[in-house]
Amino acid sequence: MRRVAIILALITPALILLFFRLWPELDPTYSVPLLHFYIVTFTAFSASVVSFLLIAALGPVAQPRHVLAAVAFAVMGTLFSVHGLTTPGAIIPVSHPAVPAVSWSSWLTLFSGGIIFAVAGMDRPRSVTRKFLLRFIIASAVAVMMYISIVITVPQVLGAIEADAAPWHRRLLFLFTFIVWALAAVELFRIWRVSRSRIDGTLAFVAGLLAEATISMHLFPLWHLSWWLYHFVLLGSFLITAYVLFTAYEQAREFRLIRYFVAAALILTAMLAMVASFLFSQFAQRTLTDEIALTLHTALQSFVANVSATIPRDATAEEITQIYGGRLGALRVDTAAVYDLKGHRLLARNPGSGHHAKGSYGDLWQRVLDEEVLVNIEPPSDGEHSHSGYGGGEASSNHSVYGYITVGNGGEPLAVLVTESEIPNLTQAIMDARYTGLLIAAITMGLLFTILWLVVRRADSIIVARTHELAIAYRDLRLAEAMRDDLTHMVVHDLRTPLTAILTSLSLLKRMSESDRADFQNRVIDRTNRAAQRLDQMIDDILKVSKIETGELKPRREPVSMSHLLTEQMDPYFMQAAAEEKYLNVDCPPELDACIDPALTARVLENLLSNAFKYTTRGGHITVSAQGMNGTLCLSVRDDGEGVPDDFKDQIFRKFSMVPELAGRPIRKGTGLGLAFCRLAVEAHGGQIWVEDAPGGGSDFKMQMPRE
Repeated sequence: MRRVAIILALITPALILLFFRLWPELDPTYSVPLLHFYIVTFTAFSASVVSFLLIAALGPVAQPRHVLAAVAFAVMGTLFSVHGLTTPGAIIPVSHPAVPAVSWSSWLTLFSGGIIFAVAGMDRPRSVTRKFLLRFIIASAVAVMMYISIVITVPQVLGAIEADAAPWHRRLLFLFTFIVWALAAVELFRIWRVSRSRIDGTLAFVAGLLAEATISMHLFPLWHLSWWLYHFVLLGSFLITAYVLFTAYEQAREFRLIRYFVAAALILTAMLAMVASFLFSQFAQRTLTDEIALTLHTALQSFVANVSATIPRDATAEEITQIYGGRLGALRVDTAAVYDLKGHRLLARNPGSGHHAKGSYGDLWQRVLDEEVLVNIEPPSDGEHSHSGYGGGEASSNHSVYGYITVGNGGEPLAVLVTESEIPNLTQAIMDARYTGLLIAAITMGLLFTILWLVVRRADSIIVARTHELAIAYRDLRLAEAMRDDLTHMVVHDLRTPLTAILTSLSLLKRMSESDRADFQNRVIDRTNRAAQRLDQMIDDILKVSKIETGELKPRREPVSMSHLLTEQMDPYFMQAAAEEKYLNVDCPPELDACIDPALTARVLENLLSNAFKYTTRGGHITVSAQGMNGTLCLSVRDDGEGVPDDFKDQIFRKFSMVPELAGRPIRKGTGLGLAFCRLAVEAHGGQIWVEDAPGGGSDFKMQMPRE
């Protein structure tokens, strides 16, 4: 069903063009240059803005051919904006040298887009690299800027080329444009058959549509519905491509508020500028035409009133001709003529085409005979010109004002006086008003959006920062979840070991006879007691770390003799050192004292000593030292064991972090909370703890805490 809809959408424009080619008399004409100016300029500018946003958003992540599609519509939107702005009679007169740009811009719009799409069709693996893509985008931008500079500075070049090369320049452009679009459609279709990507299929479809749009633009007459068709195809192609690109890369795009604000601000500024331009020109035209009409109305009434006094009530045509013959020169008009009531010209000064006769105006002539004074202002007539008939050339570029008034002497009207004058400055005044409206709205809204841009930029930076923080928080949360799972397995494993020892010992004790139980009982009690102490220590580590982190456990400072504290703390370890054939040394001045929490400090030393014994082999040395320095207490626990790799010197003070073996597996000899507890306890005292390599090998855990 979808394939049928795509085929119908692709062949419908071709069928419409074929119908109008076979029956051109059924092809209606809509000659609305000002509507063309407003609609084309706004939609093309908006399309280029959205395309630039697409390039910025998709450039780092999208396939090169997909980025090239956005580049194509950015270039096409920019050129088509020039096409709209150079519409004759909008903001430039029909005699302006830049008028040929209205045709060239439309031709180059499809030609340049076709070339870029054809390059996108070459995007096979490794054929369009990021480096080439960047260079191609820069080259496209330079080419567009060069064309715009030609339109602004030396537009005569376009007219000269057209005058010398017509009609072959347009025929060649049509041929090349159609070929590149057809080639792009074929190549992109081949890519789609391999990739089956919705974007590739859409680009092939759009290329086919724009090949048909090329036929509409080049081979059908201006202002006809068949010619308007390419405008609708161009807009529809852009909307389809933009929608597919945005939706396909929605997850990959990085949300940047500033980009969306700039795009929305530019589009809204363009829309308001167009509205302001229309309102300004309408107001100026209404004001000026009302003033001109009132002036002519008053002049005609005054002139006829002065002359009518000399006209007999039953004057003949010859008498009216004689009376007005020498007086028409007093009227400040270009052409003046007197007609009888049937519309036959009786007298004329600088006679024109004579189209003011009764048969040319119908109801208007009857209104004049009903003794109304009518003033009619007509816009410039359209003309044909070599640049595709957009108007201008030999046609008048000025508004014309026509005046109608009956002639008589208080009775029935005897004749009709008709005047005609050109208003050379009215057209320019209206265009100036239209241009002024554009400029005022653009500057005003530009200043407003510049101020808002500063605010939005700040908000965007905050959003980006918060997004980065959320990403880090999410990553940390995932790590925390992983550590939680790791801790669960680790705690279960570590708690099971002493529990297994207790249960095994009790089970053996239960199965033994009374005689054997007496000898084995003390050993079971000792083993059970050690296992229970290990369980208690592990649970105590978990609880104390949690309390320190939540602020429930705070140091209770009191004056302590460090030599006394170390002596009490070292006594059990001297026996362990002797049993394990290790050497334990204590270095502390007898007069050294400090204001610390003795229980927390003792527990820190206990954890550090436990680790030192754990990682020191037989015959190794362990040294505990304490000294005062510049109001601080410096403690050190040094061993000559395995040492801590540099990559883990900071990590080991985090919860559940332990040094791995050479094979990469963590050495699970505890909960991974001992050193985390040491760090939290020392920091709670306002100090710091770190580890260094000991001279000769091993580790040297150092900590500093205020003595007061």
